[in-house]
Amino acid sequence: ADAGIRLVLLYADYVRGGFDNEPLEGGQRSFDTGSPEVFLERLDRVGEMLDGSTQSLGVVSHSTRAVPIDRIVTMREAARERNLVFHIHLEEVRREIEACRASHGCTPMRLLLEHGVVDQHTTAVHCTHSTPEDLAEFGAAGGIACLCPLTEGNLGDGIADLAAVRSAGCRIAIGSDLNSRISPVEELRWLEYAQRLNCEMRGGLTDESGRTGRALLRIGTREGAESLGLDAGVLRSGAVADFVAIDLEHPTLAGVDQADLLEAIVLGTGTEAIAGSCVGGRWLRGGPPEEE
Repeated sequence: ADAGIRLVLLYADYVRGGFDNEPLEGGQRSFDTGSPEVFLERLDRVGEMLDGSTQSLGVVSHSTRAVPIDRIVTMREAARERNLVFHIHLEEVRREIEACRASHGCTPMRLLLEHGVVDQHTTAVHCTHSTPEDLAEFGAAGGIACLCPLTEGNLGDGIADLAAVRSAGCRIAIGSDLNSRISPVEELRWLEYAQRLNCEMRGGLTDESGRTGRALLRIGTREGAESLGLDAGVLRSGAVADFVAIDLEHPTLAGVDQADLLEAIVLGTGTEAIAGSCVGGRWLRGGPPEEE
């Protein structure tokens, strides 16, 4: 990988086709990560290959469907021992929850909570059909909810109860998951728009002043960085200097008042207005000229 690109490799464990330990079939076989020992050996080998200045690692148990709960616990402990973040797909579709109830007598999120998997370094991807009660405990344990509105919209999975997620005190991140389109700004835009459509309201995600721009950008920067275990997404001494420069004279931002700029960046423009990007304090594109 280009040493100038910030990369967090989320290494995923995937070993079965369903809650009843169905074998992997068809294309699923290519995901098979083998025994826990083999998976962790490969994880450590990959970790040794990374450039620590711009590259890091995280552990993923794909889901409670694809990984048995005892193995999820093993991988969570392995992540803690290595000081790595832990991610898992959770409650994206209703049938996943129904199958988990039939197998374990509880929801997937409840299963993780009861087995001590959730802490401040745990990210649950989707949480589309999570209950307010489970979310309250998930948030109290420090968990992060990663929503993927473009994927969830593409697949028709549903819309997360974002009010319950925020009431639970959960930090929120965004992800691409399906990778049908890679655009963080568009993910943030549809995170907001889906809530407006679903709840017939304006301002689904707002800060203490009732504005959406700052709340959405915090999700796309600081809270996303926390999900990846990065000290980034905020401009302060000692933090990682990863940021983008926005062309305020781009046509999509023409005539926008300064007071409305944050909303205009998230809701009215996209990658076309990015004038430069900086990783670890080094401009990769655009930005001020290098000093002689």
